[in-house]
Amino acid sequence: MSGCEWLGSKKIKKQKLVIVGIDAGTWKIILPLLREGRLPNFQALMERGSSGYLATLKTTSASPVLWTSILTGKLPEKHGIKGYISVRGFPVNSTMRKVKDLAEILSDGGYTVGFVGFWASWPAQKVRGWLVSDLVSLGRFKDSQASANWYVDDYSYLLKIKKVTYPEDLLKELYPLLLSPHQIPREFYQRVCEFNDREWEEFQKIHWVSRTDFESLLKYSIVSDLNFQRIALYLLKEKKPEVLAVYFEGPDIIEHFFWRYMEPEYFSGVSEREKERFGETIRNYYQVIDDYIGELRASAEPGTAFLIISDHGMERVIKEGSEALHSGSHAQKHPDGIMIFSGPGIKAQRDKMVQGASLLDITPTILYYLGLPVAEDMDGEVLMELFTEEFLKSHPLKLIPTYEKKRKRIKEQASPLDSEMVKKLRALGYIH
Repeated sequence: MSGCEWLGSKKIKKQKLVIVGIDAGTWKIILPLLREGRLPNFQALMERGSSGYLATLKTTSASPVLWTSILTGKLPEKHGIKGYISVRGFPVNSTMRKVKDLAEILSDGGYTVGFVGFWASWPAQKVRGWLVSDLVSLGRFKDSQASANWYVDDYSYLLKIKKVTYPEDLLKELYPLLLSPHQIPREFYQRVCEFNDREWEEFQKIHWVSRTDFESLLKYSIVSDLNFQRIALYLLKEKKPEVLAVYFEGPDIIEHFFWRYMEPEYFSGVSEREKERFGETIRNYYQVIDDYIGELRASAEPGTAFLIISDHGMERVIKEGSEALHSGSHAQKHPDGIMIFSGPGIKAQRDKMVQGASLLDITPTILYYLGLPVAEDMDGEVLMELFTEEFLKSHPLKLIPTYEKKRKRIKEQASPLDSEMVKKLRALGYIH
């Protein structure tokens, strides 16, 4: 355990924690890569901790809904986020959430937090620490912005928007870290797919996301995740939050559009060159995520726990006509996600997959692990089977009725970048 602080009337030891959210993280990809020795950081955490399937909600596949359920421990009818677009017609954001999320609850409980990039996190709420909203990555989905005077490297329009980060001045610190796609070298992109010189020239000419241009989706997914990783590392090293959480959307997008190249035998029209270029793209990208986890592990203080989670899995889907663009899907069968928890007090269960966990259980389990009460109005439960007998004996479960008594509702508002968000959601096929 690292650090101590008075919380309420009791002095407790403060356990540090890093949470990595991987959209569409799936064991279907991870387990074969583990057998090949291609994910050393996933492997290390699994050998020292507990892993298992994380059941997703069966009523929706919308990422804002699922991640809000993860970060509140509550079903959509309680937390208020029910899709990508609000009933008023603009993309969902934090003003529509009816309950406190994990960042707020931990802040109230005395923990400093650093949360990066999660869905529906703008406007950035006040926390005890630092919060980077999802708007920070949105500009990366277009090199050319009228509001940025059409200069690729000028993302100063973000500085004109209120509450992109908390505190607001944090954005000025992070601004130099933000990369545009053309600033990423060819060598980095080639970790994910192959390019000959002509293909690289064409790739460089891509300046916006198109649903029918899979390479554009790849390009902007990579830069968005890389920026969130750079921000997370900066917060971890410079701000040292006791709980850091970072979200990576790239695996979901890449699995949706590139699954056909990983399993071309199930799809028509996949050329030999496409197989060569993109056959390993999904698996290669998991290796990039593994490297990100390794960088976070190297930058975290000794004894820091790690929790890796996804909102759902992914599976092959064969569609026809206009719906054929997605060759990976989670909308029909709602495949389970992943969970890996490793740190002091967590059982080492390397040869066993924990069963029966739900994404609703994540927030209650985190609160219990960090010594804070679990709210009785949460729909999830503490995953007691993850903890050692010694930890369970020394950490009795504490309950309170709710965390919502002091939460002030914020008037719903639209983001200045809502039109850009809608374009992105349409390009990804999330809305029509």
